[in-house]
Amino acid sequence: MFNSSNEHWAVLAGFALISLIGGALGYVMRTIDAGKKVRISIACLEGLSAAFFGVIMYAIYREFNISLWFAFGLAGLFAWAGSRATLKALKSLLASRTGIKLDSEDCKHENDSK
Repeated sequence: MFNSSNEHWAVLAGFALISLIGGALGYVMRTIDAGKKVRISIACLEGLSAAFFGVIMYAIYREFNISLWFAFGLAGLFAWAGSRATLKALKSLLASRTGIKLDSEDCKHENDSK
């Protein structure tokens, strides 16, 4: 699949980077649309959280041998949606593949109802 270990790390870094950027921009756009003030610290945290999901998407890409560009697109889409929305979307997949069942309370945040 990869000609060298450097390619492996470059693709992994690409997943993390596209997710980091998508997560931060997604937060900024959702905050602006809600008419609230953008906080740089929260944008960075959202970006880092999305980068974590990007690394998970890389693992899924490798495990299921799906198209690189399709996996990049999914990573960007999930990053843009945000980590909480991504966890909600992946909850049933996690349950079916691993047997781990998450309560709906596990995916909620104190600000979700506001």
